[in-house]
Amino acid sequence: MTRNLIILLSVLLIVFWIPAPLWAANHGHKGDRAAPDPTEVYQGHGIVEAVDPAASTIRVEHDPIESLRWPGMVMVLKVTDPELIKAVAEGDEIAFDLMRIDGEYVITRIERKMKR
Repeated sequence: MTRNLIILLSVLLIVFWIPAPLWAANHGHKGDRAAPDPTEVYQGHGIVEAVDPAASTIRVEHDPIESLRWPGMVMVLKVTDPELIKAVAEGDEIAFDLMRIDGEYVITRIERKMKR
């Protein structure tokens, strides 16, 4: 009984004395989301659902963006320059560039591919 108790206590001490960073280590896999590079430009492609010039935003149903590990989805994104959204309208197919600025993804370039 004493030997089993000593073994149990030893195991518990070892388990709880392992530093937290070892528990949180990545263990060789990347998970679902990679940390974005703040200077990297990411390319997207999608269909414009709405444009809000007053808020400098555009709602886009975009294809998956593999470099960000994003699935295809609908997003409302800000643009860095309100002039970018003046040439697009609902239903337009667009290619666009995203950058992470001040913690949020914003569109830095829009190229109109075709009107739907």
